[in-house]
Amino acid sequence: MNKILFFGLLLLISCKKEMSAEDFKIEKPVNPFAEICYQGVRGKDTISMTLITKGDKLQYGKLSYQYFEKDYNEGTLVGAFYGDTLIAKYSFQSEGAMSVREVIFLKQGKNYAEGHGPVREDQDGRFVFKDYKEIQFDATFPLLEVPCNKEL
Repeated sequence: MNKILFFGLLLLISCKKEMSAEDFKIEKPVNPFAEICYQGVRGKDTISMTLITKGDKLQYGKLSYQYFEKDYNEGTLVGAFYGDTLIAKYSFQSEGAMSVREVIFLKQGKNYAEGHGPVREDQDGRFVFKDYKEIQFDATFPLLEVPCNKEL
């Protein structure tokens, strides 16, 4: 009986696989969120936008306008992508007051162009576009994809 146990143990030890570094390799978790930053500069005016996406859905956004000799405003974006178009509510602080207005951006390659058009005030006091068909996108002030500075 001891011989069988001895040979069984010997067989088990001889079949034991050598451990390697590959056996201890830990897969890095995949971050499902993507942070993409954009900036447009024209003369002394700058528009900056950061989008946090998960798949094709906007999770969070940050937008700022810094126009020369005008009030700086910065705020958050909550909205959705409709094909190549981002439509969002922009909540921002300017001149000491909190405001909300609708913004729209058209994706052109890796860049965005902001849309402008007639607006109206809705029942909640937010400015929204009257008619999406009347929006004109400003290709002369594109927001180019840029590296993100980790300030979010």
